[in-house]
Amino acid sequence: MGTTEKVAIGCGNLYVTVNSDEISICEVFTQTGKGGGCDSQSEAVGRLASMALRSGIDPAAVIRQLKGIRCLSCIRRKGVEVLSCPDAVAKAIEKALKIKSWVFCSANGNGETKDSGGNGNGSIANGTSCPECGNSVEFAGGCVVCRSCGYSKCG
Repeated sequence: MGTTEKVAIGCGNLYVTVNSDEISICEVFTQTGKGGGCDSQSEAVGRLASMALRSGIDPAAVIRQLKGIRCLSCIRRKGVEVLSCPDAVAKAIEKALKIKSWVFCSANGNGETKDSGGNGNGSIANGTSCPECGNSVEFAGGCVVCRSCGYSKCG
């Protein structure tokens, strides 16, 4: 499931798609409009953001790295509310986080879960349950694992 957002950039339009599964945000795709743009760079940003999110990196960290990057094309054009294509990707991820409180691996690797909840504060989430049996799940090596029934879902 996902959402696609049309964002005005300095070169035309950028379409940013943020997809999720039942556990978390897991993919980001970009597509430039007919007006042009930096196709390869936008695709690279989407691929790297997707890889980071599937690897259990806190989306707030991905957002912090991309948000605020500036492009002269965006700055010069009136009516453009983003600073660059990476900034547009960061804002689309941020918007998706505000829609639902997703659960991600903690950055310290101790197996605790963090509730991103759109605010990036990293508070510990309670009550994350297995979609198969309903028991608690834990995060291990970038995967969601249920010790009760063996369910496993990796990004």
